[in-house]
Amino acid sequence: MSNEVYELKDNPVAPLPVKLLYVTEAKYDRDWHSSFHSHFFTELIYVTKGKGFFNLLQEKIPIQENQLVIVNENIDHTEESDPKSWLEYIALGIQGVFLTDKNNKENAPVSIFTINREREDVQYILKMLLAEVKQQKKPDLLILHNLLEVLLVHLFRNNNVELEKNEANIFHKDVSTAKHYIDLNFRENITLDQLAKITHINKYYLAHSFKKSLSLSPIEYLNKVRIQNSKYLLESTNHPISFISSISGFSSASYFSQAFKRLENISPLQYRKKSKAIMENKK
Repeated sequence: MSNEVYELKDNPVAPLPVKLLYVTEAKYDRDWHSSFHSHFFTELIYVTKGKGFFNLLQEKIPIQENQLVIVNENIDHTEESDPKSWLEYIALGIQGVFLTDKNNKENAPVSIFTINREREDVQYILKMLLAEVKQQKKPDLLILHNLLEVLLVHLFRNNNVELEKNEANIFHKDVSTAKHYIDLNFRENITLDQLAKITHINKYYLAHSFKKSLSLSPIEYLNKVRIQNSKYLLESTNHPISFISSISGFSSASYFSQAFKRLENISPLQYRKKSKAIMENKK
């Protein structure tokens, strides 16, 4: 019998300064409508099936199965599926780090990698993360953190991903939960009481923490997200203003117009005409 021993040097290993905020599994269907949004943390998006586009405000980037998108904080973005090959992906929200591409000299806020050698390992770890958060009992945070560390080490080792600490922008978990809920559900009737119930903290403390972190109250941020979505629809569709108001989450067209003008210093109709004129001039 042969027996090989691989000794490990006794080097101290420090845990990575990261915190997993959420794990999301998304599948495109005909009702999918993703609007531009941003996070104050890093998001990893791994395409498990299909293809589509990762959209920035000024750029549209093709993405496909087995590609990993790294989106750093405060980057307006959205995902769009190819209608013939529906997009599916797993997304992780990670706090405390800034991830970059070693080969990108400009240090771009968004990096895209095709996962080849590590594909099976990466897919297995992501499935383990999903299984842990989906179980009925409370997920084990230690297991989740360790799985995240293993995933990141695989990316560092073979995919030119580089990590920078981002301790200056560590936000309270409750603020992150509330913001993420608003980003996903801004079309619904969201109240401060509802956000407090979701985060399990006092609504006044939540409002204070949210304002301190984002310089906006939860409701101000909600309106900002709704306006951002409406701007995209005003630019890209011919839907009536009243319809855009409704599907963006506003209770009435008049309130929508007031909120839009307060933030943009222009009415929705004027914004649409201006954006159409700019597009015509580019042709």
